[in-house]
Amino acid sequence: MHARQKKIHLAAAVFALCALGAPGPVARAQDAPPEAPEQATGAQARYEQERADAENVPLKERIYDALPDAVAEGLDFHAWGWLGYLVNDQGEDSTYWDAELSLAATKSFEQRLALTAQFNLIDANDHIRGELAQGFASARLGEASVLTIGKFNARFGVEGREFWDRSTGTASLLFGAQPQDIVGGMLTLPIADTGWKVRPFISLDFQGQLEFDQPPSGGVKLDYSVTDDLRLSLTNWVGPGIVLHGGEEIEPPYPRGGYGSASGVIGNWQGPFLRAERRGTLYFTDASATWSARPDLRLSGEVLLGTTGSRGERFGWWGALAMVEFDVTDRLHVYGRTSYLEDDDWLITGFYQRRYEVSLGGGYDIFDGVEVRLEYRHDWSDSQPDVHMVSSHLSFTF
Repeated sequence: MHARQKKIHLAAAVFALCALGAPGPVARAQDAPPEAPEQATGAQARYEQERADAENVPLKERIYDALPDAVAEGLDFHAWGWLGYLVNDQGEDSTYWDAELSLAATKSFEQRLALTAQFNLIDANDHIRGELAQGFASARLGEASVLTIGKFNARFGVEGREFWDRSTGTASLLFGAQPQDIVGGMLTLPIADTGWKVRPFISLDFQGQLEFDQPPSGGVKLDYSVTDDLRLSLTNWVGPGIVLHGGEEIEPPYPRGGYGSASGVIGNWQGPFLRAERRGTLYFTDASATWSARPDLRLSGEVLLGTTGSRGERFGWWGALAMVEFDVTDRLHVYGRTSYLEDDDWLITGFYQRRYEVSLGGGYDIFDGVEVRLEYRHDWSDSQPDVHMVSSHLSFTF
């Protein structure tokens, strides 16, 4: 599995830190006698070797060396970024581009407590915004159990929350139909050596927002490693539902152009957007499986279902996904994916529709930490126009 990790405005700071971490030149012997040129040659060789060694020190190590020991101890940090450009056949909405820079740092204390923060800067078709993507504390309870509190990635399903955690160019139809973040707490409990992990959780909102005007949601995620190559996951979620305002149906809430446009497919960074009054009860479940059939071949599948009560009636959505990934070489991978979302009640996409998607693409690691991906995608629906898309993406990690 490849490491999935625009604008780096920290270049000057990084350059300064590099300079701090690099050793100065070694003084040459000024009094070396003419009859002993081998001594001067030895000094020059040492000088050249130290310069070469300094240039080969990883940049992160140079930054660590430049920090005070009290700060550097137990500190881990990363930077990710990506650029995406999409062209489709939707006329005025035929192009879409976006970029993201993400910085994350974790400070651990004696391997018992860790504090993590991740900040994102996003530019989507000239709409710039910043966000606290994650901010949480993790505490080890005993030898294996971990308690996490704050805002953190939910990690439901087979697709990673961030671009660099995935292998594809665009996200599937299921990405916007399930929670992507939890604002609350989760307890991870491995069950001896059975391969089971139980993760009960509580969250303020289905959409990962700070919503204090409603009862919290809760649920449990079960992970089971059948073998090292086959992993199963099941998530159940119960929380406040979606209701009608004043007995009248709310207008379709999706503000990002809908899945019938480029911005609807690529620009959904947050997952579900249910702009409705919260009452009643919402039930959500997701089941997924990932199988490494061979070291170079991975198969994934997922099914989800969401239902919500409103004035004695039930509304909802469901979807399914299948994906295959193949590593052609150590640097080149290809993939195929199909997904389906039935949204007859418009709760997820903002349209009454049943939507399908097929994507084919691949990624190539230009060098360590830098990858380019290309993808062709076709979306079609029973109520919206077909969409043919070609997208290119460049990602980096540091």
